[in-house]
Amino acid sequence: MTTKEEDIFDENFLPASIVKPTEYDKEKDEDNRSRNLGLNAPTDDKMLLYNAGTKGDVSLLKEALNKGVSISEQASAAGYYWTCLTYACFYGHFNVIEEILDYEQDDVEYIGRHNIQCNKGKTPLMWALSNVKEEDKRKDILTLFLKKNCIDFNIADYEGKNIFDYIEKH
Repeated sequence: MTTKEEDIFDENFLPASIVKPTEYDKEKDEDNRSRNLGLNAPTDDKMLLYNAGTKGDVSLLKEALNKGVSISEQASAAGYYWTCLTYACFYGHFNVIEEILDYEQDDVEYIGRHNIQCNKGKTPLMWALSNVKEEDKRKDILTLFLKKNCIDFNIADYEGKNIFDYIEKH
């Protein structure tokens, strides 16, 4: 039996461990952030990540990584918690998203690192689904996240919206 892409989000296909959350979980968010969000890079290195994410420039991402900067370093102003992945998702830069999701896939924090919630409680994928205007681009990004197995389905943003809500709406 084959599963159509549209059926992937049918509740019948969800493992028992996935409970569609309806409330923001501050403790889970802060715990994930404390384990995965880098806060130590100098401003010049953070700017490499910021520019890689906003401009879609993989070479800037690689330059930062070659300098030893964390793939999940905060690239925004303090307290906003935006990473290069967040910016790349917000602007729909598939090439940068793919490079980030390919990085250190064997790391125990792989899923957590790609689901850091920003100051509004949104994950990078939530930003892609709500901000990228082209439907094909949104689908490509969602499919990539699915293929790389890096969606934490048990997250809701500050408004109580989970990834399923974002998929339905957009």
